[in-house]
Amino acid sequence: MPSLPPCSVLPVQVRLQTQTTYQGIIDCMVKTYRHESLLGFFKGMSFPIVSIAVVNSVLFGVYSNALLALTATSHQERRAQAPSYTHVFIAGCTGGFLQAYCLAPFDLIKVRLQNQTEPRAQPGSPPPRYRGPVHCAASIFQAEGPRGLFRGAWALTLRDTPTLGIYFVTYEWLCHQSTPDGQNPSK
Repeated sequence: MPSLPPCSVLPVQVRLQTQTTYQGIIDCMVKTYRHESLLGFFKGMSFPIVSIAVVNSVLFGVYSNALLALTATSHQERRAQAPSYTHVFIAGCTGGFLQAYCLAPFDLIKVRLQNQTEPRAQPGSPPPRYRGPVHCAASIFQAEGPRGLFRGAWALTLRDTPTLGIYFVTYEWLCHQSTPDGQNPSK
């Protein structure tokens, strides 16, 4: 499920949500381009792109195992009998809950990098606060300790837990609706 929105929207969205220096979307985009060039629209994106495989592995692994535990069936038995939507929702919520804690440090680093409005280091200009995602993570860890990397994790949890439960129920329902009668959607 979790997919990344278009890269050029992310820094603009984050800045509009966290800073008061912009008059609107167009103003933010123009100022970002003028001050930071085209690269300003892609700040903080390398880390989420690299980390999405880990986050999705946790989500789908936890979902699958939670669903197996809830239905007390094997993979083969599950193909014969579809799980209830209640079980799917609970398993999706469980996956969303744990996924949020894996996602929290990556999301925090992405937002910190996107909020950094200084262009790349140029002769005579002050250096940016963070030189990249690893430096950002190390700076947060050094200044705030390990808990600092999980700032905002509860907000992510409150967002992702029910959302992913609904996502998996919707997916299962759509699979069931688009499968001809007498056939199994998981085959």
